[in-house]
Amino acid sequence: MSHWILIQIEYFENIAEKLHLTFVAEQKTDGSNQSRIIAPTSMN
Repeated sequence: MSHWILIQIEYFENIAEKLHLTFVAEQKTDGSNQSRIIAPTSMN
């Protein structure tokens, strides 16, 4: 499951970078940002 999450994170970060958009999920400085970054996968 963790591998799937990492793939999804890379996928959406690449899209956000290409579109020059601010990524939907805010990265938290405490390192618990993964659970928020995966939120955009609901687009599927």
